[in-house]
Amino acid sequence: MNVYASLFFYFLYMHAESSNQGYSLGHHTDKGLYDHLSHLPDRARRYAGAMSGFAARTSIDSLVEAFDWSSVRSCVDVGGGWGPVAIELAERFPDLTVVVEDLPHVIADGPSRVPADLSRVTFQARNIRYEQEPHIGADVYLFRHVFHNFPDETCVQILRNQIECMCGHGRGIGAQD
Repeated sequence: MNVYASLFFYFLYMHAESSNQGYSLGHHTDKGLYDHLSHLPDRARRYAGAMSGFAARTSIDSLVEAFDWSSVRSCVDVGGGWGPVAIELAERFPDLTVVVEDLPHVIADGPSRVPADLSRVTFQARNIRYEQEPHIGADVYLFRHVFHNFPDETCVQILRNQIECMCGHGRGIGAQD
């Protein structure tokens, strides 16, 4: 590797910690994806629409097959958007109660998308990066398609925000299928 390439990678490594995402580099911002979108409402709506479409077409079969859900009674879907995974889990497992956590504007449409017979799916506004997990002792804390949008130090903080609530009881599931 030549000197210039070495300096380039050193610069990326040393200076990209707070914004070491491709999004930040590609959009010439020191903000992460969600911070940047919070200042661009039109772009944020388009992004949310794209993610809703993606979530609606993405099967949870691999998540259901890879984990034994039969004994799970409570689940917190951390960063669960408007709740498509929570809704499908609740439909498949009639004894399961799911709380979907995400930013207020992200979960705003969630309750209207839940079928009337699924009162076991509820929503909680929470910034998973900065706020401690309020749901203590759930059986499962699900992180599906969450960590890939954040730099490493933010992922560590998100997980630290979960530690106390698990109390040796809950299990965390990270799924990036």
